[in-house]
Formats: sequence, C-alpha cells, structure tokens
Amino acid sequence: KLIPAAIVAVGVLAVGAFFYINQKGGNALSAQTAAEKAMVFINQSIQEENVTASLIDVFDEGEVYRIHLKIAETEYDSYITKDGKFLFASGFNLENQEPPASPE
Repeated sequence: KLIPAAIVAVGVLAVGAFFYINQKGGNALSAQTAAEKAMVFINQSIQEENVTASLIDVFDEGEVYRIHLKIAETEYDSYITKDGKFLFASGFNLENQEPPASPE
C-alpha cells in the first residue's frame, strides 16, 4: 500500500515541478522589448565603423524569439530567450532535421 502512494506522490510532485519550471510568464519580455535589447547588444558589438544592425521583424518561436535583422546588406536570424538573458547567433530546428549519416 505504501509503494503505490509513494508513486502517486512522486508523480504529483513531478507534474507540479514541471508546471513551476515552465511557468516563466512573469519573467518574459515582450517580443518587441526582447528584440530591442538584442539589437542594442548587437550594435554595441559591431566593430566596423558606420555599420549598424537594423531590426526587420521578430517572431515568437515558442521558448525563444527569432529576430530577423539586417547588418550592412546581409540578413540574419538570431534568437533570444524570452527572459532576455541569452542571445544566440543561430539555431537549428532539430525536429525537421535528418540525423547525419554514420561513417562506414
């Protein structure tokens, strides 16, 4: 009788922890605010004189925002976490990728 009760208790705790960890709405920035924060960082990081990055658009990709931007004449996609803590220069959608062929 004790083992089933322990399994239920662990299950309830696991579900509660999952919802607690995934409940980041209070810390999330709006898409526009996150994009502006990323653009400030990117423009401060550009080393070339008279070159700036400009925001084209921002998209909600679930856990992150995808920022479509232009530097000089080239367009890029970068990603920023919704809390604005991490900026990624690129990303790979692993759901749409074939695994690499193993060497024979």
